[in-house]
Amino acid sequence: MDSDDYRWFEFVDLPIPERFPRDWPWLAGAAAWAEGAGGLSEMDPARAAQWLESIREVRKKKQVARCPRIFVSHRQADAAAALRLAWLAQDEGWGYWLDIIDLASAPQQQRTALKRWLGRPPTSLQLSIFTAALIEMGLLNCSHVIAAMTDNTKGSQWVPYEYGRLKEATLVAQNAASWWDTTTLQVGDLPEYLHLAPVLDDETKIRRWLRAEMSAAQTTHYPNCPGQPRNDWPQKIPKPGPLPTG
Repeated sequence: MDSDDYRWFEFVDLPIPERFPRDWPWLAGAAAWAEGAGGLSEMDPARAAQWLESIREVRKKKQVARCPRIFVSHRQADAAAALRLAWLAQDEGWGYWLDIIDLASAPQQQRTALKRWLGRPPTSLQLSIFTAALIEMGLLNCSHVIAAMTDNTKGSQWVPYEYGRLKEATLVAQNAASWWDTTTLQVGDLPEYLHLAPVLDDETKIRRWLRAEMSAAQTTHYPNCPGQPRNDWPQKIPKPGPLPTG
């Protein structure tokens, strides 16, 4: 199978080390993933840290994928908003990476896959490290990030980490943005770091940002990206409804 994007449900039934195809030219980190996942049955904190660090140290592949890819960062409670953000991105011609454990029924599917691979139910450490490694693979293979900021985001450790990992190391970044749910979150409750990149409070602004970044990407690393709506939204996932507006 060959593709310029990754869909978790196409691989969820494969052995854990084979979750990411090694022969996809744009996909970074597949070898590091396989090596660490192969030792998951004997995973301890030291080996877990080594596995995650081996993925973090892999260099990104910027000029092989056809189109830029956006990581959608969110809390599990905001899965509907995350799906909408991913849908908006693909409608603007982007690839996307949506945290696979947050889609419908995925947590149980992950436990089932781990149990099948290990021959027994996973420990809390194994499940936690497996999840962290999946997130690191997503971050490694994305050029942009958008965070869903709602009242549910308060106290999240993953959202600021994911946002910070992908945000450009400049005072003001353009490859990062956030969607601000004005129906549940006051402006004073937005984390200060978000204001170092666009804060977008409706779908029109999100599309405008996506289009501007697509145009910039087409002149640099993605000259062959058509920047047109994609028709590859997963059939088993209904088109998500619009984001709430205040």
